[in-house]
Amino acid sequence: MELSGAVAVVTGGTGTMGSDIRRALEARGAVAVPWDAITDAPKALSCDVSNTESVDEALAYTVKTYGVPTVLVNAAGVSGGRSVWADSADSENWPLVLSPPEAWDAVMSVNVIGLSNTMRAFARQLQQAGSPGAIVNITSLSGAEMADPMLAAYSSSKAAANMITRVAARTLGPLGIRVNAVAPGVMETRMRVPAGAPNPGSSPEAEARMQRVMKATPLGSRLVRPADISAAVMGLLDMDFVTGQVVLVDGGLTLRSVSRDV
Repeated sequence: MELSGAVAVVTGGTGTMGSDIRRALEARGAVAVPWDAITDAPKALSCDVSNTESVDEALAYTVKTYGVPTVLVNAAGVSGGRSVWADSADSENWPLVLSPPEAWDAVMSVNVIGLSNTMRAFARQLQQAGSPGAIVNITSLSGAEMADPMLAAYSSSKAAANMITRVAARTLGPLGIRVNAVAPGVMETRMRVPAGAPNPGSSPEAEARMQRVMKATPLGSRLVRPADISAAVMGLLDMDFVTGQVVLVDGGLTLRSVSRDV
């Protein structure tokens, strides 16, 4: 699709990944509008994607200020925290492996309901305008190929996001709206952690696991970078006859036996 002059909404657009996607869109001449719960970037609009009124308000402001968006990139997401890695469920660890109820509520409200809210509002606006468009959802390797016992709620939410992508592609195709997803592998950059919350990604155990992941990745000893995801998003936006696809960006990690190598 032609991106020069297009209006593009990027949810989670002030985070590391969202910001990189926004810059890639701007480099192609698009007007990229970040929606985020944290508004610390130029043009950023405060938006809680889990709240339909917040989404409608952000969309109305975007249309009034910039025009009807024809691109939506859903990069908003929460991890729900990281539990211990347990090799087997036991009386001490199994509740953590299955994630506590509050983690499920937080993760599903953003990663699943939020995704549905933004796509619904976006598609409705495009239908009213009689315009085609494209949606790219950022999901995860853990929702497509790798069942991560450290992130039960997160992995389940991303599996749901992959299915929502396919269902939406089938439903919205006749309106000229393409829907695809990019599923990042293990990222070099951690998800944003709220102030005062522990960052389990900085523990010695987590760092050791990251080293094992890099060793198991066929395309070199590194993790996935935000630029890798931006490149995949731009590629999907360029391919006008591709829809309903979930593109894994993992350096080939899933080609290996994760249980053995990681």
